[in-house]
Amino acid sequence: MKSRSKIFTLVTVFGLLTMLNAQAHPMQEESVQCEQHGWENHHRKMTQWHEKHLAHIKSVLNLNAEQQVAWEEYVQAIQWHAQEKQHHHDLDAMKALTAPERVEKWVAQSEERIAKHREQLHQLAAATKNFYAQLSPAQQKLFDVETMPRSHENDHHNKPE
Repeated sequence: MKSRSKIFTLVTVFGLLTMLNAQAHPMQEESVQCEQHGWENHHRKMTQWHEKHLAHIKSVLNLNAEQQVAWEEYVQAIQWHAQEKQHHHDLDAMKALTAPERVEKWVAQSEERIAKHREQLHQLAAATKNFYAQLSPAQQKLFDVETMPRSHENDHHNKPE
C-alpha cells in the first residue's frame, strides 16, 4: 500500500510540475511583450520630452541665421539614439541556440553596439564643439546651463516649458 501511495504522489507531483512548466512559457513570452510595450511607451515619452527640450534650448538661445546651420548639425548628432530601433532579441532564433551560443551572440551584439555608440559619441562631440564655437559668450553660458545633466529627483522642476 505504501508503494502505491508513493507512486501516486510522484505521478501527481510530476503532472503538476509539467502543467506548471507548460503554463510558465506563455507567461514568459507575454511578460516579454509587456516589457517591450512598456519600453516603447517610455521611449516615445522620452523622445517627446527631448524634442520639447531642444525647442526650449533653441528659443532661449535666440539663434541668428548664421548659427542655424550649426544648430541643425548639432540636433542631428544628438538625435542619433532616437533614430535607432531598440534591440530586441528574436526569441524564436534564440530558442534554437544553446545557452553558451546565446551568450556569445549577446556578447558579439553588445560589442557591435558599443563600437557604434563610441563612433556616434565622437560625432556628437564634434558637432557640439562646432555649434558652441558659433555662439556668442552670452549664448554659450545659456547653452551650458540648459544642457547641464539633471538628476532624476529634480526632473519635475526642470521640465521644458
